[in-house]
Amino acid sequence: MNLRSLLLGSFLVMLTSAAQAAGFWLPAGDMRLRDDIALLVDEGVFLLPATTWPIPAQDVRRAIERVREDDIANLALVSALQRVRARVALPDGADDWDSREVTLTAGRAPNIRDVGTLGRDAGGFTSVGGTTNDRWSTTVSLTGAFSPQDGQRLRWDGSDVTVRWGNWLFSANQMSRNWGPGFGGSLILSNNARPMPQLSLDRMSSEASQLPLFSWIGPWRFSGFLAATEQSGRADINHALFMGMRFTAQPLPIVEIGVSRSAQFCGQNPQGTRPNCGVTTIGKMLIGRDNSGWHGVTGLDEPGNQMAGFDLRVTSPFRALPMAVYSQMIAEDNGTGLIPNRWLGQFGGEVWVYLKSGSTFRAQLEYANTFGKWYCPSCQPDFSYRQHVFFAGYRYKDATIGHPTDADSETWAIRGVLTQLDGTNWTASFKHGRLDALGVADLYDPVSLGRSDFDAVDLEWQGVILQQNVSIQVGYEKRSSGTAPHGDGAYGYLTWRKSL
Repeated sequence: MNLRSLLLGSFLVMLTSAAQAAGFWLPAGDMRLRDDIALLVDEGVFLLPATTWPIPAQDVRRAIERVREDDIANLALVSALQRVRARVALPDGADDWDSREVTLTAGRAPNIRDVGTLGRDAGGFTSVGGTTNDRWSTTVSLTGAFSPQDGQRLRWDGSDVTVRWGNWLFSANQMSRNWGPGFGGSLILSNNARPMPQLSLDRMSSEASQLPLFSWIGPWRFSGFLAATEQSGRADINHALFMGMRFTAQPLPIVEIGVSRSAQFCGQNPQGTRPNCGVTTIGKMLIGRDNSGWHGVTGLDEPGNQMAGFDLRVTSPFRALPMAVYSQMIAEDNGTGLIPNRWLGQFGGEVWVYLKSGSTFRAQLEYANTFGKWYCPSCQPDFSYRQHVFFAGYRYKDATIGHPTDADSETWAIRGVLTQLDGTNWTASFKHGRLDALGVADLYDPVSLGRSDFDAVDLEWQGVILQQNVSIQVGYEKRSSGTAPHGDGAYGYLTWRKSL
């Protein structure tokens, strides 16, 4: 039995050994929850890393326990705190298995997604159930997809079986992840592609270490996983594995630093000429000695493709100047050198203000560049998100694992969010960018075959209608040229969610 079969087998055994509920995790795609937690962290109400999603719910519960609500004079912060408290609260009878939630989503997907895009394909019906206690949690999220692009109508996306061991969570799951501070997506791991079946290890509570040598790091979190990719259908490598590791810390309350690494490795090509992936091969990948021509590695036994980098988010120390700036820098494989020099870049800033009505308005501006060298576009064309072993790209089921614009692209995006005291959310965003901008056509690019400019405007409303949670998203995309999964025109989703 190979490692990939063991991984899939472990996932299925743990998934079918118990029936489930949403308990230990807060999902990566809930932008309203993400905005609320970001506001509470930015204003010093919470002290916890908030750029690694999903976040363990218990970490947020402990942050809430340390808050004295009577000391908060700002109604908007009190409202955000109450919404987050309600979101992480366990339902009555949480330790008994029960159906928890049903969701119906219908609409049309955009060509370029972001972290908060409401749906995929033409929509779907999702039923969530589960059970949670202090030691373990299971969540069964079963979706029937309408007209799925990847042909998979029945999905377990969002499911997990998680066991707590001390301050660590060991999980078999199929959860989406987004690593980084950007709202348009992460350069290394975003929720743009569907989640892979995986085994993961995460630190549950981000509390600072008590050891004098490490206490200066502040609150910290580690997240790591090993996933199985497609069994068939890729032109390059099938039965491959995907690894991700991320460490985040807050050495100062206004600073969060993240370091991330990912790898596509092992697997077999259609010709069947790759050697078996053994301990030695995996060891070379882990220590970075995995590129052809370095330390005896050849093209035949090269493990695969890696990316690594860091991100930084800094909040203003002055309450009268509510703003934050951030950046993510991710490097591709670098031949036989140890110092990366092929960097993808993302830069952003955000400000927030409180209105007399008690509402909060947050404005964000973000630039993302996925050229092989963001600072020198013509220096390294057709390099990012691909490699000679995994030439079909840094993708899963024909969707980019990294930034949604894929390779050789740059995007400007602006987003404005108005959150009312009752939790009603109004969001507007605009994107402008260039896709496959260097003119080197990638036959496997899922968003553009050839150079094209694009613009997209998006409006979203989230609130309650007749005591039902409803989200409505409408948008319009325009291309100058090139091809896409579908052409110019309107897109959008209607989502209805009911807790049971």
